Amino acid sequence: MWKTSQAGLTETYCETTMLTAILGTQFTRTTWLVNTDSYEEPRTALYDAKTKKPVLTSSGEAIFDDDPILEEERPGDGEAGAPVLARFPKKDPQTDLSRGTYEYGKAFLKQDVVTYRNIKTHNLHFRDIAFDPTAPDLDLHHTDFFHSFTKGVLDIAKEYGLTDAETRELYHAAKERSESLKPESARSESAPADPDQDDPNGSIPNLPVRLIEGFMRVDALGKGQASNIYMVFAPQCEMCLKLDYLGNITPKGKLPVHAHTINRLPWRIVGRGFFERFDKVQTFVDDLFNRINWHDRKSSDPITGFDKSKLAQEDEEEDEPFNSEKPLNLKPDSKLDEAIQFKALPDLNDRTKEMLQMMVQMVQLRTGITAANQGDVAGLPEASTATGIKQLMSRAAVLLKSPIDQLKRSFTCDLEYSLLLLYTNLDEDETFAFGEGENTELIELKADAVRGLELNISLLLTQAQNQFKLENAKAAIDLLGRYIQLPEHEKTAARSLFLQALRALDFQDADSIIRAPIQDLQTLLTQLPPELQAQLVH
Repeated sequence: MWKTSQAGLTETYCETTMLTAILGTQFTRTTWLVNTDSYEEPRTALYDAKTKKPVLTSSGEAIFDDDPILEEERPGDGEAGAPVLARFPKKDPQTDLSRGTYEYGKAFLKQDVVTYRNIKTHNLHFRDIAFDPTAPDLDLHHTDFFHSFTKGVLDIAKEYGLTDAETRELYHAAKERSESLKPESARSESAPADPDQDDPNGSIPNLPVRLIEGFMRVDALGKGQASNIYMVFAPQCEMCLKLDYLGNITPKGKLPVHAHTINRLPWRIVGRGFFERFDKVQTFVDDLFNRINWHDRKSSDPITGFDKSKLAQEDEEEDEPFNSEKPLNLKPDSKLDEAIQFKALPDLNDRTKEMLQMMVQMVQLRTGITAANQGDVAGLPEASTATGIKQLMSRAAVLLKSPIDQLKRSFTCDLEYSLLLLYTNLDEDETFAFGEGENTELIELKADAVRGLELNISLLLTQAQNQFKLENAKAAIDLLGRYIQLPEHEKTAARSLFLQALRALDFQDADSIIRAPIQDLQTLLTQLPPELQAQLVH
């Protein structure tokens, strides 16, 4: 559906997958977002020449220069009244323009345009959410959920219907908050107490305000019965912007927040990412590797000793007589080997390397990679060879099956809610293409038919889907070969069975694949090769 493409659902889910693999848990929030923009369009409108006010129709609309003005004769006042020539706009014949003096002038027509009307899924930052981490599931029966987000003052006033006094109170609180976060040197010495003093016209800047939305299960009315509640709260001025039952906010009162996890902890909402899962092993391996590097650096700088008695008198007086860039002045009866000696530090990395190798083997036991190797590390396939790449991909497909299945389940719930939210707010019929290739057909989606429709979605990965289609195609080829081998008189009874088998393999055009049996002898002869046809004719 084009609306999911417009909402960037694929890109959002890709980012969700990446964050889930890194952090272990990622929360998404799906909303129905409607963005509008208002502007004034310059037009030429009809004005009363005396009052200088625009002429309005009976419905309150202005008359512009592109609106046709018609003339017709209408009966005059009274029974003997002569007919009069009436002038009126075509869009409203009840507006009489035959009396008075009119002229065209410049006017500004306010226009409202919808720039976005669709679902929107956001990845929530882990610092902007709060819930009970010991809860077994993301459900309001187990834990409340709070999310902090930022929005402009004017956008908040428009969305939640704030009065002018409430808007100014919110702006003043947001301004004080922003001033308090600035360094003392950057703060204004005399900040006006009234927002009107900032602008002579009394306009309010669209300052960002931090809001908190909460999904709670509480007894709001004190009747001893808990209900799912949705609340939006501005902590700067302690103002409650919205408070309602969750069933009035979301379709069927479902929670619009979903948790995506891999390597999920038992009886917990959260999971463990790949970095957290192998954190201890990686830390220990890094420590061993750093020890080996430190020992190698120390061993590369041997201990140097020299005998001053073998050097000339002028070099004995220097504090550091040995310099590799400066020739040494030896005594006539001295040799360089006798004057200078080097001693290399012993190589003590063998034990450390054995421990590093043992840790790699322990990782292999955890991950299941124990295949033969052509590379440097024993037991690990070489990634530069075709055999090694195939082995690694095969083992990775097995090891990642559980995290992938967890993501498929969470994405299925998320996508079901997104489509339910989309169908609930669908206000016009749509047409979309269904099927692939030659089987593509246009289907009309009725807004009234899908509103409140229960959905059952199954996600199939691309690799698994291609493998599934390949296996079905092989099975269909085998069925077709068996059908062709049947005698024509036997195909009549067996064709319905083959059609049912092909449809079970998800082939919608089974009738065109399994042909009907040929009963006419002349038609049957045309199916034979030309040489056999010639023999049968003669």
